[in-house]
Order: sequence, then C-alpha cells, then structure tokens
Amino acid sequence: MGLRAFNGGGCKMQPERSRGSASEENPTVEIENTVRAALDGTTYRNWFGDKVRFELEDDLLIVRVGSPFLVSWMQRHFSGVLRDALRESIGRPGQLRFSVDGTLRTATSQSESSGESSGAQSHSDRSNGADFSPVDSPAVAVAGKIGRRPSPPASDRSRPPRRFSDFSEFVVGECNEVAHRAASQLSADPSGAASPLFIHGGVGVGKTHLLEAVYRKVRGTANSLRVVYMTAETFGNYFGASLKKGTTPAFRQRVRTADVLILDDVDFFEGKRVFQEELLHTLQSFEQRGMTVVLAADRHPRLFTKVSDELVSRFLAGTVVRVQNPDVETRRQIIERRGLVGGKPLPVTVRDYIANRFRNNVREVEGAMNVLETYASMTTQPISLHSARRILTELERDCLRVVQVTDVERAVCDVFNVGTEELRSNRRTRSISRPRMLAMYLARKHTEAAYAEIGQHFGGRNHSTVISAEKKVGDWLTDGTSIRMSEGNLSFAEVIESIEARLQAS
Repeated sequence: MGLRAFNGGGCKMQPERSRGSASEENPTVEIENTVRAALDGTTYRNWFGDKVRFELEDDLLIVRVGSPFLVSWMQRHFSGVLRDALRESIGRPGQLRFSVDGTLRTATSQSESSGESSGAQSHSDRSNGADFSPVDSPAVAVAGKIGRRPSPPASDRSRPPRRFSDFSEFVVGECNEVAHRAASQLSADPSGAASPLFIHGGVGVGKTHLLEAVYRKVRGTANSLRVVYMTAETFGNYFGASLKKGTTPAFRQRVRTADVLILDDVDFFEGKRVFQEELLHTLQSFEQRGMTVVLAADRHPRLFTKVSDELVSRFLAGTVVRVQNPDVETRRQIIERRGLVGGKPLPVTVRDYIANRFRNNVREVEGAMNVLETYASMTTQPISLHSARRILTELERDCLRVVQVTDVERAVCDVFNVGTEELRSNRRTRSISRPRMLAMYLARKHTEAAYAEIGQHFGGRNHSTVISAEKKVGDWLTDGTSIRMSEGNLSFAEVIESIEARLQAS
C-alpha cells in the first residue's frame, strides 16, 4: 500500500521523481486545490493551508489536524467538501479518517489573514545524494551560502512558500518570558550562546513558534551562516533513508556542516537507540566546532525514560528553559493580538469568556477564534457573548477530555518509569511512594473519582490516605520542593506539568 503525503508547504523525501504533472506526482495536491476552490478565502485560511496535512492510502484520505477538538470541527463542517475532493481526485467514492498531529498549526495570525506572504522562505538544497526536499515546509528548512540550488519541482512551486513565525508575533507573558529571552538572545548572537538551548513545555504552548523565530531571525541578520531547521522525525526519516541508500556520509555532511541546527520534537527519539546515537554524534560535532544547537521537546530532559544518559547529559549541558501553559493574562493578549473577527472587534465580554474557558494551551484559544471567524464570515450577525457561547459550546466540550484514574496512573508510570503493580503495592520507598501520591493528587484534580474510589484503585487504600497525599503534594508545590529524577533534581511543578502534558496528548 503506497503512502503519499501533503503537508501545507509539502516536505517529502523523494529520491526519484517522475516528470508528470503536480497532481500525478502527488494526488493530495489536487485534493488540496479542489478544497481551496470550494471554500471562500477566509474559511480556507482559517482551517486548511499549513494547518492540515493530507495523506492518501489507496482510496483512504487521512486528514491530520492540530488538536482533538479540530478533528470534531472538521468532521462536522468539512466532511462533505473533503469527500467530494477525494472522489474528484481518485475517480470513485473514498473514505475519510481524521487524526491529530500536534506539530500542525491551528492559528491564523493577523498578517496571514491579511494575505501577507513574505517571510523566511527557504530553498531546495541537495548535495552528494542527500536529498533535502523543498524547505518551505514545516518539517525541514536549510538556508545559507551552500552553493548551487536547483529549482524546486512543479508540484512544490505550485504551493505558497512557508511563512515562518517571528518574535514580533510571539505574545510574551510570565508563562514564557524566560524561554523567549533565551531564544531572542541566541538568535541575536548564535556564536555567543550556551549550546544547546533546550526548550521544553506541553502541547501547543509556543515551542515551535520560538524555534521558527530563531530560524527566521538568524537567517535575516546573519546571511553567511548556514541554518538547518527540521523536526526530529524528519531527521530520523532522512537518516534512516541514508542508511538504506548507503548515503550516510552525505547526510552527515549536510547536517553537521551547519552553523546552527534547530531540531523540534526531540522526544520523538525516545526508545530509538540508533537515532539517539546519530543525534549524540551530531551534537558532539557541533560542540567540537563551537556551533549552535537549538532543541525543543514536550518535557524536561531529566524526564526522558528511554533516552541514553549520555544524550540527556548533552541536553543538560547548555541552557534548559520551560514554556508553561498560558496564564489568563497571556491568553487575553493572544486574543487581542488576533484583532478583528469578521471585520469587527470582539466585545470585552467575549474576549474574557474565551480566555477563561479555553485554558490548556494557545491552540485551543486560537481554535476558538478560528471558529468565530468562520461563523462571522458566513453570517452578517455580530459576535455577542450569547452567540459566542452558543457557537463554541461544541468546541468547548471537545476541549474537555474525560480523564480516568487509569489514564493518570499510566501517565505517572511513564514519567517515573515504574509499573502499575508497583504504584498499587505496599512499598513505601520514596521512589514509589512519591509517584503514588502524585497519582492520587492528579486523579483528584483531573477526574470525577471520589477519595474512596481513588484509594481503592491504588492498592485498596482508604480515603484518608488520598486526602493526606493531596495535602502533601500541595505543600510540595507551595514550598517549591524538588524530587530526584534519573539525571538530577526537578521541581514537583515541572514533573506535574510533564504528566499533565501526557494526559492532554493521549
């Protein structure tokens, strides 16, 4: 079964290309064009473009979007358009499947809404058999003075260039100011920064935005520097392909000769020993040459349980900064920065409603704004608090994932690398009792389970044990107490944030 993919700007490894038309090379391009033609410009910008990735497997179209509530929204509002586009492309009725891909965008920035297409565009870069596909895509970008660059194929020229985020669009608050400052300082002087810069935080909090901003700033101010930007999955795919094709030296030449390497989603490497070894040697190469690396992941390096100690120590050797979930004031600023909806400013009551109801991450806030924008584009009615509540009811329900005690237990076990049977046992060593207390605390916070039910789940304990655990964890958070992890100490707040990120992503 062949797998063909389209991702907004379209990043693909294609060792061999036919000389056919764009739609012959990649039928998902035809599907995208059909969807674009069927929708008005505002609706398409809000919900498609680089916010959706299409993958076609025979007669099955997989539609990937950035969050669970967007899956529900797309199913309700665009299934018909997508089925029609699929039928037109393959010549017969097909099937749809919707899926979440946390790397995809969900927002429409003010500049994008106004049709701005300028920004950090990149170029195709091939050398010695290592194929870096056109780099105006979310997966990989290579820029700098690196010799002749062939023209991209027709299928890629037909797509608008990827627009990288920059620092001016990033809303700074208490939740992210340290990470923003570190990224800004590095981009202003890459050679003077501690390397690697490791940015961690939950889903949809702005890590990728900062990485893109670093890429764009370095490109704009230091044209002589060669900058490589890619996701960890793309790094792994390219490296794996180079092993199969016997072009590993060429792959290493393309990556390790960069002046700045920006690598997103490095948690992808967990449990992948061969990829970890390659990344370790890559980081060693950059350190030896005095060059700069920027990394991002969904958790602190010390919370990796299936990454080698040596690689974790490399992550910790530079600067580690955290991006927290947006506080209410930052959420308000994001809404205000978005500007007009349907050509009119949102009432303060509506802005406050969105800021207070969509709390988990930036994507939820921007998803709510997109829903209102689409509604406004299809009607002439102004957005009031009453209409916003009515329009966003389904979206809000989709954001409120039902969490079970077993979900909490699984996330805690993953973070601490312990088994469920240990968490439910009578063992009282700190390595087990503290994760158990955290699990009880989070079960009370995120589930509807009563104290007695939680205690029964964790080894038949009584309700007073759960109450005591809840109070103890609260004291740890208040006091800023640290806990010993595999590679050192972390605050309980950081550990809890990592567990909650896993709950949110699951």
